[in-house]
Amino acid sequence: IKTWQDVRMISEFPEPQFPVSFTEIKEEWEWKVSKHLKTWQDYLMQENHSLTFEQATEILAKNRERNGG
Repeated sequence: IKTWQDVRMISEFPEPQFPVSFTEIKEEWEWKVSKHLKTWQDYLMQENHSLTFEQATEILAKNRERNGG
């Protein structure tokens, strides 16, 4: 670096996240799934980053079985 003019500073900020009601989240995910943009596995993996796709699939299968679906 020769002068202060040779220095560039880049700042990146995440987009702000505003509180959203459970109903709005549910409606958004139902829309995404209905349009084949996302899957319910995607939702579970977003909520729990340590889940794999296979684990999320197993959880959904167990939930469907318990709920008679």
